[in-house]
Amino acid sequence: MILVFDSSALIALLADEDGANQVEALLRSASDEGEGFVFFAHAVNLAEVYWHVLARYDHATAEAAIQTLASAGIQERGDLDGVFWRDVAALVVKSRQMPKPTSGRGNLAMGDAFGIALSNRLGADFVTSDRTEIEPLEGAGMVSAHFIR
Repeated sequence: MILVFDSSALIALLADEDGANQVEALLRSASDEGEGFVFFAHAVNLAEVYWHVLARYDHATAEAAIQTLASAGIQERGDLDGVFWRDVAALVVKSRQMPKPTSGRGNLAMGDAFGIALSNRLGADFVTSDRTEIEPLEGAGMVSAHFIR
């Protein structure tokens, strides 16, 4: 099983927020069930995590957070070829053309679009907490999502 984590799931894990236990369980499943589990995060999502930690703490803490994620088995992907970035842009446009939810932000964030494009490229589930933004896309068959809260 391949999973792609967005920044909200990674931040939940690092900060022990609501949903951290689900992220931990997903990561543990790799060691519990043996081979066959691979975990990724797009570099844009890791940049969001780094920014989040750096804004609250310092460079050393932000570096330690990224190292913690790498030690947990989350591998960085930096896909940015022409097909990929066009997929990212198309996801953002398509999401903004969809009916808006009655609550929440509703628009797909660029970082989430990178994560979704990566999950689609890899045939993976996209691990996120962003229900309001992602559920409509899942309903439209644009992503296979695993919600942590």
